[in-house]
Amino acid sequence: MPKKNFIGVICVAIVAAILVEIIYPALLVGLGYFFGWVTKITIGNTLVNAINTSFGTEITKDILPWLGAALSWIGSFFYTPQVGTNFKSKKD
Repeated sequence: MPKKNFIGVICVAIVAAILVEIIYPALLVGLGYFFGWVTKITIGNTLVNAINTSFGTEITKDILPWLGAALSWIGSFFYTPQVGTNFKSKKD
């Protein structure tokens, strides 16, 4: 591989890594908002009543999409990818 092509590949990889770091959180917030919206439409009243009863809060059904977006974004910080899936468990 010529040196020019190698430098180009490295530059593209760096730009792609930066774009992924920018797009990934926005994608998580968008998906969280979408599923929060679906929850609002389907079981919103029941969920809001359960949350208000459990935590003693006064949230409304309109907050559910933003709550889903926030929780999906915060949850992404606790994500640990698994490198391999071929793990053998020891049985004693």
